[in-house]
Amino acid sequence: MSLEKIIKNKLGILTAGALTLMSCGGGENPTTPEDTLPTTHIEHQQETTNHNGLSTFNDDGTRINVSIKDQNNNPIPNATINYINGENNSYDIFIVSSSNHHSEIKAFQHNSKSLSHTIELMGQEIVNYSLRTVLGTDEKEALMNFVEYHLPQSTTHAGAGIFYSGTKTSEEIADAHAADLNLSLFVAQTLTGSQAINVASTVTGTLPIANYLEESYGENSTWDVYKIFGLFSVDMQSNKPMLNLNEPTINGPQLIINATTQDLETYFNFIPDPTNRILGQTENFDPIYTRKIIKIHSNGQEELISLVQNIPNSPPWTIPFNHGEGNYKLELIVTDDTEVNTTQDQKNFTIGEDTGILTLSPSNDTFLHRYTRPGEIEESIDDINGEHERLFLHHNYIGAGVSSWVERYPLLKFNIPQTILNSEITNVELQLFGDFMVGSMSDFRIYCNKINSSWNEETATWRNSYEKIGDELMYVEVDQFDYDSQNQNKLFNIDLTQHIQNILHGIALTSNVSGLNLHSKEYPGEEYDPKLIIHYVPNNQ
Repeated sequence: MSLEKIIKNKLGILTAGALTLMSCGGGENPTTPEDTLPTTHIEHQQETTNHNGLSTFNDDGTRINVSIKDQNNNPIPNATINYINGENNSYDIFIVSSSNHHSEIKAFQHNSKSLSHTIELMGQEIVNYSLRTVLGTDEKEALMNFVEYHLPQSTTHAGAGIFYSGTKTSEEIADAHAADLNLSLFVAQTLTGSQAINVASTVTGTLPIANYLEESYGENSTWDVYKIFGLFSVDMQSNKPMLNLNEPTINGPQLIINATTQDLETYFNFIPDPTNRILGQTENFDPIYTRKIIKIHSNGQEELISLVQNIPNSPPWTIPFNHGEGNYKLELIVTDDTEVNTTQDQKNFTIGEDTGILTLSPSNDTFLHRYTRPGEIEESIDDINGEHERLFLHHNYIGAGVSSWVERYPLLKFNIPQTILNSEITNVELQLFGDFMVGSMSDFRIYCNKINSSWNEETATWRNSYEKIGDELMYVEVDQFDYDSQNQNKLFNIDLTQHIQNILHGIALTSNVSGLNLHSKEYPGEEYDPKLIIHYVPNNQ
């Protein structure tokens, strides 16, 4: 390889073609002096294949031979290859362009025995596409390094090689693929929390990528699209704004609405989000709100009584409210700077004869689970999350030849507004519905314990949250009753009036025996949700 052809420049000059990733581990240096290459790190190199479809590159002193062929194993001469050699071999990218051929993405791994690789290009007359997931491999790591390195350098100027081209829905991305043949790297977080890269190589026709993205990440998934070198795109699953809507409160004829919003600065907590720089940093986050108030009639029919759109100022808001007694629902939608990403939250509230009545549903609810068998290390089920419809309450031995110990403790968290805590509170009642009793119960108690620190229903497990359960606040006696299929939705009322200041981090429920399954907020029918009902005298000062 002629050293005059080694180009030290920035990535913006790269041309269209195919992307091939190589996760390099180094290799043996050539033994003959004339084949020895310089060891100085070179970021970018460009070569053209000879009549045999061959080209050679320098990987910090190691010779890499690349062969470009078509699907019939014929060499492709005059193909332009741009090679980007990541610092410390964290990634190696090959971008190949050739007339009458389409893009392809392949992965290789360098080692001391094989430093020759073949890249197969598909002819334009062939109709096809490929879509695959890169997960848990060296290829994935190299791709992530490439993305993490280059995206923070993103700019709105196309001349820099990388630029943000908008936030798009899955369908909009599919439309773009149909009109513009290219490569895409879809970088997203899986349902299990790991990072995955979906590599799409389009050839012709409409790529059914929209269906794939919606099935994998939801119908409302949005993607921040970054064009790189005018050749391919890196599509990062959007950082939608975070929204936490508090329970609304009534202060005389006024409704008090409060919520907190945040725009995350990073993808997956480690890749900087360039849209924050392009459209406004988090500290200059300019959300737009839409607010709905809906009245829920006794027959279940919903009536929209207030709709306000494009609210520029952030909560809290104090608004007039004179719609009388009844059940209501507050919906809040926040849109970030992209004008595409939206997040919404809703809260139900009740207006009674005394406007100082606040009914709260849990903001978080889950249960901790531990299963212990004598002579064995205790096992804890860690995949319990807030999606369960029931909160199991168990504390007993079970017999299966060998006695085992099962413990299941529900956790509930209610966001109690500070305005309520500052008011005169006359009564606090925890309402729980249970739908399942095992056998005939007597001397059954439900214990209420304070929780000493914050927790989250998506991540709480026995291992990380059991120690947060604090002192017992009180207990209630449960009347004996026998299980039968008709004995569902039994109501349990627990008086917490004297303990409201102790439950700001939540309530842990324990028991002396087994058999009660409580409903969670995910249980069908809001009337069976756990509820914290607070009676108070509004502080009008």
